[in-house]
Amino acid sequence: MKLLKLLPVVATLAISIPAFATGVCQKYPGTTICGKGEVDNVVAYGVATLNGTTVLQKTDVSGTLTATDANLNMVNSKGNTTLQKTTVNGSNHFFGGLQTNGSTFKKTLTISSSSVTLTDTKTVDVSLGDIKPVVTQELYLKGNTLINGDITFKQGHGIVYLSDNAQISGKVNGGKVVHQ
Repeated sequence: MKLLKLLPVVATLAISIPAFATGVCQKYPGTTICGKGEVDNVVAYGVATLNGTTVLQKTDVSGTLTATDANLNMVNSKGNTTLQKTTVNGSNHFFGGLQTNGSTFKKTLTISSSSVTLTDTKTVDVSLGDIKPVVTQELYLKGNTLINGDITFKQGHGIVYLSDNAQISGKVNGGKVVHQ
């Protein structure tokens, strides 16, 4: 009798889960998982994991984004983001924590966060936007990170923690540099 009550739930899941599959990406309620291959867009609410994925147009995530060996164009991420060996070719805005390792940003890296860590990462200008409440924003540049331009803290309360091998070719606006 209990088994008969579960039958509609099981049937709904069996029908709906494959309906979200695109070949490269699988979508489940609250989770999007993309593997190797190309997709036009990734729109996710909840957890998005990209592994070897090329997104030709837009990546828009409200939740947690983790990308490894990915090639992205435009990115809008609202939540914590971790990028490993990932290239972002187009405009981007990260609202929330950002950690990168071995990644490249071809356009200005735009972030609204209190703390950002870039390790072995290359980018042009970095812009840290307004956050509420107003707090000191911290940008950690580790390893062989290269900022090939300026770093701007729009709120005027920023600290760049610069490791020995990290470099900034431009100036720091609205903040100071602390050598580590």
